[in-house]
Amino acid sequence: PPISPDLNPIEKIWAILKQRIIEKYPHLLDLGKSQEALDALAKAIVDEWNAIPQEIIDRTIRSVDYAINAVIAANGWYTPH
Repeated sequence: PPISPDLNPIEKIWAILKQRIIEKYPHLLDLGKSQEALDALAKAIVDEWNAIPQEIIDRTIRSVDYAINAVIAANGWYTPH
């Protein structure tokens, strides 16, 4: 549906990962595009990916049913999800 939220749970996990990296590694924003910066970013991504609690991932996956039902109830239009 054109006005529905993204129903793919990985999109929410990517947002969580991005937020965790921004909060824990704010200095990465200032490193530019050097190989050192890319290496530091790659390490931060792996470290924070591994640190996301399984419960957050499980909860995000479980929320898909709610999101799908909300989109169906709204006939494909806006949902608060």
